[in-house]
Order: sequence, then structure tokens, then C-alpha cells
Amino acid sequence: MGDEFLSETYENSLSNIAENESDSEDTDIQPIRKRANSLCLLSSSSNEEEVEVEESDKDWSDFDLERCNEQFEKASELKIFPNNPQSIADVTSIFVGEDLIEKIVYETNRYHNANSLKYKKYEHGCQWVDVTVSGMKKVFGLILLLGLSVKLASTLLLHKVRVCGTIRSNQGVPNVLRNIKLRHGETRYKRRREIMIQVWDSKKKRNIQMISTIHNADMIDSNKIDRNTQLFFKKPHCIIDYNQYMNGVHLRHI
Repeated sequence: MGDEFLSETYENSLSNIAENESDSEDTDIQPIRKRANSLCLLSSSSNEEEVEVEESDKDWSDFDLERCNEQFEKASELKIFPNNPQSIADVTSIFVGEDLIEKIVYETNRYHNANSLKYKKYEHGCQWVDVTVSGMKKVFGLILLLGLSVKLASTLLLHKVRVCGTIRSNQGVPNVLRNIKLRHGETRYKRRREIMIQVWDSKKKRNIQMISTIHNADMIDSNKIDRNTQLFFKKPHCIIDYNQYMNGVHLRHI
């Protein structure tokens, strides 16, 4: 499970937002899935997950609900401060300790050693390399970066956790919004109860797809002024908030 394998598997699959500000069309690049010499995993099948994600557009409507979000009643503070608040590794270590990662690595290698002989080995299949703490951290990082889905947003709502962020087309976006053609600055949305999917043309020849269980679909003034009209550019409210609160975490500016 080395760097080369991770690179091949997840390269360019983390976001539907382009790396730079070029006018290139946005693409949905799917991760390369290698099934050769695979072990039985204790999880639901990918086919089962696809079935759950694919839902009828009839479940979505154009009716925009008034927001009545739960009030946050806890104290917003950290009991333990990281050594370097600007370091993602230091911040993450507060919640996921090194001992937990080491335990997962140990059990992963132990599972392979106990079960590898039960499965047929292919001549051109991937050769097993013992998992390391460093490699496992990279896997967890990639999983976290894979982003939001309608299914995940629904699950989090059950725990009164609300979300706002970008979403890939294959993560439950209604079919009617997937390939919609919009004019510059135009937006469309669909809502399924508390979950809203909003698509906005960013004037860079690509649509930005957002999922939110916090916002309405309203457009508000941004901090940029149109040189031609001398008026503020309007953006979806969810994108304005996303850029404000995710600055420094998601470095790809929308």
C-alpha cells in the first residue's frame, strides 16, 4: 500500500473544482479500481452503495424551505490546544491519536496474514506490502478528502449535524442538475426536505455543485464588483459562507 498505489487509485478524484483558474471544462474523473488479488472486506458492496445513491428526481423539488436550524448549545472551545494550530497534522492528532493508528495498522496486517492463503493470487495482481502508520494516515486523509454525498448528509442530519460543501455529480446529485447548461452567474437548485443541491455557473465555463443542509438557495452580494455595472457580483449564500469559513482548509477558491 505504497505511495504509487495511492497515487494511481485516487489521482484527480478528490474534487470537481479545478486546481487553477483556467477555463478548462470540469470533469468527473473516477478513481481507478483495482480488484485483482483483493481480500474480502467487512463492508457493504460498492454496487449496493451505488443503488442507494441513485435516487429518483421525484424525491427532489423546487420548493425552498425556510431555514430553522438548531441552535448550537455547547461551548465552542478546545480543551487541548495543538502545538502548531496551523499544522493539519497537529490538529488531527488531538482527535486521532498515534496509538489508534498503530492499532489499525497492526490489525490490518494481521487480517491479511490470517486470510491471504484463502484467496487466489493472480500473476499480474498487486503484491501485498505490509501497511505502515504513514501509509494508513494517507489513506484516512484521502477518505476524508473524498467529500460529501447526499447519503452522508442524510446520516449526519439524524445526529443534528449540518453540512455545507462541494459535491461530486455521482454522489447523489439529481439527474436534472448533473449536466444542466447555465448562463454566466445563473443558478438552479433542487431540495429534498432539509437537503439542498445548488448548481451555479461561476463564469469560468464550469458549474459549481454545492450541497447544504444549512442554507436557502438565495443569492447575495459578494465582495467583488463588476467592472461593467459597478455592482457587486452575486453568489449563492452557501458559497459565500463556504469560502469564508473553509478558508485555509479547502484551498481551492470558488
